[in-house]
Amino acid sequence: MAMSFLEEERLVGGLISKSFNEVYDLAVSGDVYAQCALVIKYQTGRDVERDYQKALEWINTAIANGSLRAKCYLGDAYYYGDGIAIDYTKAFEIYLEAAKEGHAKAQCAVGFSYEGGVGVEKNDVEAVYWYTKASEQGEIYATYDLALCYDRGIGVEVDLKKAIELYTKAADAGHAGAQNLLGECYQDGRGVEKNVEKAIQLYTFSANQGNKFAEYNLADCYFRGIGVEQNDSVGFEFCLKAANKDHRRAQCDVGYCYEKGIGVEVDNAKAVEWYARAANAQYPRGQANLAFMYIMGKGIERNVLRAVELYEMSANQGYQHAYFNLGLCYAKEESVRDINKSIFWYSKGVEVGDVACICNLADIYYQGNGVDKDYPRAFELYMKAADLNDRYAMCSIGYMYEVGQSVEVDYKKAVEYYTKAANLGHAPAQCNMGNMCSWGRGTSKDYEKAVEWYKKAADQGYIRAIVNLGDCYYYGNGIAKDYNKAVELYLKASANNDARGDLGLGDCYYFGNGVEKDYNKAVEYYTKAANANLPYALYALAYCYEVGRGVEQNYSVALDLYTKAANQNHAKANYVIGYFYSTGKGVSKDMNKAVEWYTKAVSLGSSEAMVSLGRLYYYGEGVEKDYAKAFELFSQSADRNNGYGQFYKALCYYNGNGVSQNYPIAVDWAMKSANQGDSDGQHLLGFCYEKGQGVTQDYKLAFSWYEKSAAQGNSGAQYSLGYCYYYGIGTTQNYKVAAEWLAKAKEKGHANATKLFEEMKEKGLVD
Repeated sequence: MAMSFLEEERLVGGLISKSFNEVYDLAVSGDVYAQCALVIKYQTGRDVERDYQKALEWINTAIANGSLRAKCYLGDAYYYGDGIAIDYTKAFEIYLEAAKEGHAKAQCAVGFSYEGGVGVEKNDVEAVYWYTKASEQGEIYATYDLALCYDRGIGVEVDLKKAIELYTKAADAGHAGAQNLLGECYQDGRGVEKNVEKAIQLYTFSANQGNKFAEYNLADCYFRGIGVEQNDSVGFEFCLKAANKDHRRAQCDVGYCYEKGIGVEVDNAKAVEWYARAANAQYPRGQANLAFMYIMGKGIERNVLRAVELYEMSANQGYQHAYFNLGLCYAKEESVRDINKSIFWYSKGVEVGDVACICNLADIYYQGNGVDKDYPRAFELYMKAADLNDRYAMCSIGYMYEVGQSVEVDYKKAVEYYTKAANLGHAPAQCNMGNMCSWGRGTSKDYEKAVEWYKKAADQGYIRAIVNLGDCYYYGNGIAKDYNKAVELYLKASANNDARGDLGLGDCYYFGNGVEKDYNKAVEYYTKAANANLPYALYALAYCYEVGRGVEQNYSVALDLYTKAANQNHAKANYVIGYFYSTGKGVSKDMNKAVEWYTKAVSLGSSEAMVSLGRLYYYGEGVEKDYAKAFELFSQSADRNNGYGQFYKALCYYNGNGVSQNYPIAVDWAMKSANQGDSDGQHLLGFCYEKGQGVTQDYKLAFSWYEKSAAQGNSGAQYSLGYCYYYGIGTTQNYKVAAEWLAKAKEKGHANATKLFEEMKEKGLVD
């Protein structure tokens, strides 16, 4: 009597667990099941060195002995390219042959091929047919795939009852994916009666097998207290497990946990790391969250251009929160300011009912920022947001009624909307209600009521309300006159607008933001703010003296100001001072002092300083050469997304300096550096492609990266590009162009370029 599929599974599985010699002896004696087990051992490297060719030999032996399972293995070899060139069509033909003879695994593989259209034209109905035949023999993977078909209407009508039946069968047989999806059905009450406890049980079974989706579902349950006692720490642990298995949403959530301190201590650098992993996996929320970290400079250096790039990736996948942030960046960030793009993205948010987008687009039309003022359009948008219970929009509508913009003046309507917003805790509306009570507009004049509203807003730190409340104490309106209290409040308002306001004005004049660019004015306001010893103002003023903008260039004054900022732990100021000493700019060159200042800048998180100090250790300048220390510093910089640091980290892996030589890892870091536009990273990446080190040899890609690097003036890349043109590597041979690039590298003192150029001259290949 023929052995059933499940009996065969258990038999072969048992043989696989036996020693290699024992299985080998049985296989040599003609035991076809041992021959199949031997195939698995050679393919997986279990108890023997992995050898796909020997696996193929035993596959053919078992096939010759009539094994359908071995035919399935041969199909797998063609499908995955194990010891043989990938050939999906051939794989399908072999699967189909074994499937027609009744082998369940082959039947499942045929179904999978039909469903995916791999090696055969896609046919969901045929997929269901073969999944069914395999499932009837107890093949749990086919049972699971068939359940998905009934669940999602693939090749059959949606039938949740049938899907649940099949999920249950596969789950009972230990299929982790089925356990997880069945758990989701029980949690949501989809196709079965809702049973959260049963869902938790199934998620746990699945997670214990390492299923990342179940781990994430358990994390969600613990975070929200669904079916279990709420526990952020446990939730984080499960979320981290799923994230480490490349679950994109889990990666993003782990980043959020690190950012907000949910179940783990706050660590913005780790938040950035996890957001980056989710973003690299094209998860839209991960992209948006990483962009936010770049905008805010949390855990990574502020980079508006990178933030915008990430927001656009996210928005193009339909993530509506990215619409708002893109609109905001294009409206507010000078380096990317483009009001038309801002309007475009806000409008996308309006279409999906995003309140923040609605309000900000209304502000643009209200204020005429880059467009003609359009009060009717602004009013319409504010009303739309107010209907969604937005307090800012309510306050804005109240103001338009108060002053008669787009509508007739109506103080009662103004008070109505101000009150709604104020009761929702909106400080400007509370202040405005104080004004309406003070003036008796739309309500009875009542100074005491006005004071109540001013206090509510002042308690939130709203400066206008603080000033107004100070006026109440000064004049005794609605409260006993108290000059001391008035002074206290005025000083509080001044403290919020004095030094930092001067600094802001300095920036505006320096960069020409909102005012005509005027370096003299910038210096005037930077000086006022610097006199208040604000570190950024000290740094900004120092830079003006360094480059001679708005003042006569004076390195001595610049160094003094940088030092004051540095002594307040301003990272970049520490780095600049280190640069001064390492280059002898404005001071006597002193490598010991350079190391001292770079070291402090590194401790404050300056990625530039990490690279600069790392270079000193790498080349032994001012310190004893220490590759391990250099690698550590380059790694810190690279992890902060510094392109130059990424290049040096790649170089260390390439040369084996400070770390074990590893070409694939070198390529990974060179790619990161190159993609950020670093010419050295581009050159190294091109070299790896040319030599086939750590990556499949590809002369065209090598040439492409050399070209990018050379265009930035990198002498090494210019030489490599000339070399490529000279020998026709990755491009058409062209001596004229080769000579041009070699000449450029030669002018920069590149020895190899000089040598090759002179050889070309001797051969008469250079005009």
